[in-house]
Amino acid sequence: MSARRIAALDQRAFPTGLPALTVLLLGIVASGDGHAAKLCPSGWFGVAAQIVRIEPAGALASKRLASGQEELVDVGEFVCAGDMLELKPGGRVSKVELHAQGQKKVLISPDRFESKQGAISYATQALAFVMTGIARGAESIKPPPDIPGPTAARGGNASAPAMVLQIRAMRLLRDLPRQSLTADVQPVLSWREGIEPYVCQAMSDLGDVVWQEPRPRATSWCEMASDLDQAAQLAVRDARGRTVSWNIRRVAWSEVPRPEWIGLATNAQSSADRTAWAWWLWKVAGPAWRLQALAMLHEMAPKEFVAGYLRNQLLAESAQYAP
Repeated sequence: MSARRIAALDQRAFPTGLPALTVLLLGIVASGDGHAAKLCPSGWFGVAAQIVRIEPAGALASKRLASGQEELVDVGEFVCAGDMLELKPGGRVSKVELHAQGQKKVLISPDRFESKQGAISYATQALAFVMTGIARGAESIKPPPDIPGPTAARGGNASAPAMVLQIRAMRLLRDLPRQSLTADVQPVLSWREGIEPYVCQAMSDLGDVVWQEPRPRATSWCEMASDLDQAAQLAVRDARGRTVSWNIRRVAWSEVPRPEWIGLATNAQSSADRTAWAWWLWKVAGPAWRLQALAMLHEMAPKEFVAGYLRNQLLAESAQYAP
């Protein structure tokens, strides 16, 4: 569906002036049947972390609200700006796993997680961008999935020898045209299969390696360096010397497609707007902008919960988030 068609649907479904990231999140919850979690007082903008696991199973963790009130929380629920999740010595809860700042955090008693988020970042008032098939009134999303290892897609009996397949790009990054990237982003690559260990590389148009970094075993993604002005190709090489690669070209920010609710002053954008722009880029701008969109989500993951959530969903190849 074209960007113009989606925009037309958006204007019928929502009044103009709705914050961009609010609408973005409504689109996300429409994509899955999330755990019914209580929203933060400031809505999705106030989310600092989400509880992924509590040990022992069935136990409830204790959260102190910014008001000082205590509240019991379960798996799938949120820690909001100003809240503190504390595991007290001798308490029933021994371990809590969180998704915060774009990564997994583990608390083992005695420990605490306190959101240091102060003023909440709101998106500018702008034309609402939503995905088709949006579910009105949805208020929750499931915790983000773990990013699978490179051989997770093989399945079968884990104790039986697995057939080694040719290294290949993950499905959502496969068979792409030359990728357009701004010079200051750190591209994120992801692959499947091949033989570990892996090395991520950037190469010049002459085939010279201008940057490389080994990846830990069983890791299926890497963050490339920024400022690789000489790079014309990004690649992942496995232990057999076989590669999967993406051709790239460098562009200015003024060349990056944007919806009308994103202004030209890139440095003045809030992290919320930048997250919404990245998601619009992934969904609407076309296959030449996939790595740019993923890099922008990765950049915003420490600042916006939803950016890390979306990045993990894409790297896990969740079908409902495909372009």
